[in-house]
Amino acid sequence: MTGSRNTRPGQYLGTDVEGGKAQQIKKGDIVVIPAGTPLWFKEVPKSVSYLVVKVLKQ
Repeated sequence: MTGSRNTRPGQYLGTDVEGGKAQQIKKGDIVVIPAGTPLWFKEVPKSVSYLVVKVLKQ
């Protein structure tokens, strides 16, 4: 991730992702992204609805 900044505890936002792998997803797909892995929506044809579940260490 480039241009990263800490926005809240355990969450970072950046301006780009370098060296990533592009994936095309479609309605009904399930994507599991391991903790600490940057994610970026590069092309969104119309809209995207998604659910984020974060499990924080105690």
